[in-house]
Amino acid sequence: MSSRFYCGDQPLVTGQRIDLPAEESRHLLKTMRGRVGDRLVVFGGGRQYAAELVATDGKRATVELGEQVSGPAEPQIQMTFLVPWIKGGKTEFLIQKLTELGAARVIVFQARREVAKGDDSKIDRLARIALEACKQCERVTVPEISTAASIKTAFESAAGDPGARFILHERDGSRTLTATLAALPAPRESVIFASGPEGGWHPEELAEMGDDVVSVTMGPRILRAETAPLVAAAAVLAFAGEI
Repeated sequence: MSSRFYCGDQPLVTGQRIDLPAEESRHLLKTMRGRVGDRLVVFGGGRQYAAELVATDGKRATVELGEQVSGPAEPQIQMTFLVPWIKGGKTEFLIQKLTELGAARVIVFQARREVAKGDDSKIDRLARIALEACKQCERVTVPEISTAASIKTAFESAAGDPGARFILHERDGSRTLTATLAALPAPRESVIFASGPEGGWHPEELAEMGDDVVSVTMGPRILRAETAPLVAAAAVLAFAGEI
C-alpha cells in the first residue's frame, strides 16, 4: 500500500518509532485495512519519511521511519490570507484550495457585512480540511488555520509577519496587484492578503486596517469572495515564476 499519514508537529528522524495519532491510526487500520509490514509515508513538522507499519493493538498504529523523502517545494514567497466566513460551504472550499496553492497561514475573520456566520467551533473542521488537502496534494507543510473576531484583530494576529500587506478591493482601481508586486523591494519573502465578504468591505473596516496596508485591485472584473484570494495566490506564484 502507498498512503500518507500525518503525525503532528513532532520532530522526525530516520529509525524512530512513533505512534500515529488516533484518527490517523483508525484510518490506516480500519479504512485502509493496514497490516504489519505495510509500507507508507509519514509527514509532519515540514518533513516526510518512508515508513513501515511495525506494530498494532487494533486501535493504535506504530510505524518505524525509514529514509526522508522529498515533497513539493513550498512557495518562495510565504503567503498569509485573511478571509471572511462565506456561506454555502465556500469557506471550506477556500481553505482547501489555498492549502493546495501553498498558503502558509489562513485567518478566518468575522466581517461587518458578512452573509455567513462563523464561530470558533468550526476551526477544527477547517484544520482537518487543510490537512486532508495536504495529504491529497502531497504537500508536507500543513498551513496554520485560525479565526479572528474582526479584520482588525486578524491583522493584529499577523503582526509578527514582516510581509507586505494588501487589501483586495474591487472598487479601488488605482493599483493592480501584479504592478504592486513588481514594485516591491527585494527580497520578497512574504505577503499578507485581506479579502472581503459577499457584502463587500465596510468603510469602518477599511479605515481601521492601518497605513501600511496597500489597497489593490484584481483588474476590471468583479470577483466573488471565494475567488479573489485564489487569484491573488496564483498571481504571487506566477510572479515568483512557480507556475
